[in-house]
Amino acid sequence: MINIPKYRLDEIMRIYDVFYDKNKSNDDLKDRKIRLKKILKSYYKWLKDIEYNYIYNLIKEKEIDVFIKSKKIMIERKYKNDLIKLFGKFDIDNSNSIDLQEFKSVFSLIDKNINIEKLFKELDINGDDEITIDEFIIFMAKNENILKKIDEVLEKKFKIKLRSDKRTLLFNNFPGSPLKVSWRPSLSNLNNLNYIKKYI
Repeated sequence: MINIPKYRLDEIMRIYDVFYDKNKSNDDLKDRKIRLKKILKSYYKWLKDIEYNYIYNLIKEKEIDVFIKSKKIMIERKYKNDLIKLFGKFDIDNSNSIDLQEFKSVFSLIDKNINIEKLFKELDINGDDEITIDEFIIFMAKNENILKKIDEVLEKKFKIKLRSDKRTLLFNNFPGSPLKVSWRPSLSNLNNLNYIKKYI
């Protein structure tokens, strides 16, 4: 049985608050847990693993929140524009949210074997039967496997768009649009006439 006095727990929570403020940029939960343990052991030599695990469970939710916030920022930077476009495609009534039927349409492109209604409830954080783009991004922060599937869908869409671009047909090293490198058309990278005729 764990028996840590309340005043001691309050002390530990104050130490944790300082640790939290100083380590906001570190989203490696395993590393954070080890570091916090070392700090607490330096104050409380008597602290055993079972007691530390009890303490960690008290702050675990806040620790996971650090990870999710970091992931959310990363996902917003990399995917938010694409996800907004994806949402827009299925947001038929332009309500800036997705209902269950619209959600089924989105996820039929990503995973046909998933329990969509169960997943919808998990995403719908406030329980209003609609999913906002922010709720969706928070969910993606917790579920990298689904994020990877979305990435694959978006990558396939890009490749299809690239193949349909006439510049891909004309030039053998066209990088795609919008141009992210200092690429310029020239006679040296022009495909030969037989190649162009083949795909016209």
